[in-house]
Amino acid sequence: MVLVFRILVMFAVAALGGAVFLPFAHPVPVHVNLSEPAPSFLWLGPALLVVAVAVLVAAFALLLFRRWGQWLGEFAFLAGITAYSSVFAIGLGTIFATTAQALMALSAVSWLACLLLSYHPTVAARFRHGH
Repeated sequence: MVLVFRILVMFAVAALGGAVFLPFAHPVPVHVNLSEPAPSFLWLGPALLVVAVAVLVAAFALLLFRRWGQWLGEFAFLAGITAYSSVFAIGLGTIFATTAQALMALSAVSWLACLLLSYHPTVAARFRHGH
């Protein structure tokens, strides 16, 4: 189970990394008028960057079986789902290639599976070495 857990962690990060580097499906011109308040989609870039950093730190912590990696991984999962759904609510989700959308979904599913598997008795025993 520990091997499956580690494979899921690495696959989740690799799938998300692969999705990030795929080109957009089509270009979308963005016009920002500096005399008006900033559009709401401008906060998504920094939010997604925070999620990506949290995922990377949590992935290393989970691979090293640190207890705090579990709650950071849960935060990253919930924040990622919130940010990704906000992208589609605003209407920017259509610029992602279908392959990128599939990789992001696979990453989220495998990340959730790895977080759930971290509570399995054989894997959870590895997290008890230090708090």
